[in-house]
Amino acid sequence: MANVFYIFSNGQFLGEELVYKVDQECSVRYFDYSKYSNRYIATLYLILRIILFFITGLSSKKIIHIHYPTRIIYKLIPLFSLFSNKLLITYWGSDFYKNKDLVNHFFSSINNHVDVITFTNENTSSEFVRLFEYVGKIKITRFGLSPIDYIDTYESEKVQSQVIKDIISKRKTKKSVMVGTNVSHNQQLEKLIPIINNYRNREKFFFVFCFNYGDLKLANKMKNDIGDDIDCIIIEEKLSGYDLAGLRSNTDILIQVQITDQLSGAMQETLYAGGRVVTGSWLPYSVLLDRGVHLYLVDKVDTEITNILDSMGTNNIYLQQNKSGISNLSSWNSCLDMWLDLYNG
Repeated sequence: MANVFYIFSNGQFLGEELVYKVDQECSVRYFDYSKYSNRYIATLYLILRIILFFITGLSSKKIIHIHYPTRIIYKLIPLFSLFSNKLLITYWGSDFYKNKDLVNHFFSSINNHVDVITFTNENTSSEFVRLFEYVGKIKITRFGLSPIDYIDTYESEKVQSQVIKDIISKRKTKKSVMVGTNVSHNQQLEKLIPIINNYRNREKFFFVFCFNYGDLKLANKMKNDIGDDIDCIIIEEKLSGYDLAGLRSNTDILIQVQITDQLSGAMQETLYAGGRVVTGSWLPYSVLLDRGVHLYLVDKVDTEITNILDSMGTNNIYLQQNKSGISNLSSWNSCLDMWLDLYNG
């Protein structure tokens, strides 16, 4: 059995999901850098745990797997290589795109010490190879979407959140439109809210804004920008389990026009639950389109979006093909073997 030591620097929820799934097949330990306020103490503690990991246990197969690397993690790569039989890095997306200069600075160390680099999608992998002319071993490893399991067994009676109950109630008379999936400049809410304020046929819908994740200062500004006559619900509490499944299952339409994205989990969950998605043609979603998932594409953030709302029929004729496409791509049943192959290969 492989012994795997995970190092996470961000997004610990996804990390914990992965640890839980892999732990059923491998011996797993992990270190979450984001939980420590003092990086120096955290670094010393991490080094100590790595040494103990290497010298304890019966298995000779000791694997260190870095997720979402930061500058200090890059500096420690030679040490990690010394205390492991196999060293892996997984890029989630923004940790590569926003830090290309950092990757370039430490590329020699990556190239010399890392055995396998993995990416969550083919587009990021291709960009990495193109920029750095990398000829080492690359694999695709996707995170499964755990909310899919809750969506499969969702019943409205299982919902505890009052705001989700309000959405369920309001949806009896109007269709729900979720505007973005969190509050950040990347979601382009500054452009979307004026479009909705000026939308003449908005009385057919009520609008849902998820202000429970992201930039709280921006959230306050966006709340003030929403017109007083807009029928809307603002979500400010964090959701999980059946409450999150309730949100996905009661979203008729999602407007998701981020500036950049890899493969939005919230978007996939909405599609799986039966919702329809209006999204940007500039986003790298060919992996969905190739699997028969239907998206309503716009070329820019303007009234093209509301024109699509007006033209949508009552029934979602793409429901089954969307659900099948998302399941084949992003359920843990489909994704877990990608990770296990890294450790057992």
